[in-house]
Amino acid sequence: MISHQGGKTRECGPYCDICATRAVKFYGATCFLCREAERDRKTMGAIVLICLCAALLIMGLASAYGELVKMH
Repeated sequence: MISHQGGKTRECGPYCDICATRAVKFYGATCFLCREAERDRKTMGAIVLICLCAALLIMGLASAYGELVKMH
């Protein structure tokens, strides 16, 4: 179904829930670009979490090694 309102012609089907500019197959679905952006955001969060855990582990090992050297 196609509608015409105020000089703008638009298909009256389901649109992306996030950007609301791209047509999708089902109501409540997201378009490819929004899914890709969400996937990139989650991947970047995982990388930051891994780097943070690695830094904390290195700091802990350095502290434990310092205590061991100080005891001997």
